[in-house]
Amino acid sequence: MIRTVMYQSTPKTEMHSTDDYDIMESAWQHNDAMGISGFLLRTPYNYFQVLEGQPEVIDDLILMIRDDTRHQNLEILSDRSSKERVFDNWCMDYHVASEDEGADVISKLGTGEDFVAALISYMQRKSKQKIARSPLKAFS
Repeated sequence: MIRTVMYQSTPKTEMHSTDDYDIMESAWQHNDAMGISGFLLRTPYNYFQVLEGQPEVIDDLILMIRDDTRHQNLEILSDRSSKERVFDNWCMDYHVASEDEGADVISKLGTGEDFVAALISYMQRKSKQKIARSPLKAFS
């Protein structure tokens, strides 16, 4: 069984900071070895992240993320088990939403589980667009 957790938090830096790069570099180095997949969405005012993996690994990762000083106000939006991963092509994908895009996306998503489902759908679209544009697509 795969555990899927989505959280939101508040970045302590402006968009396109080196903190964002450092977060993704760390994820790319460690997540594959830990069996973690997911997606990180950065808007001007929030991080939204989906993490997928074995339950005990997710527990440890969430504890590490809570202690990360690059963001604050971490709130778990969803925590569930499933048979399949949502982001099985990525150890961690990443998208930076412009201020207009971020405001537009967030304002249209609703609340509660509807918000989580809509945000995951948005992340999946962004991930598929990235895969479609990849020069490595021909080799997959």
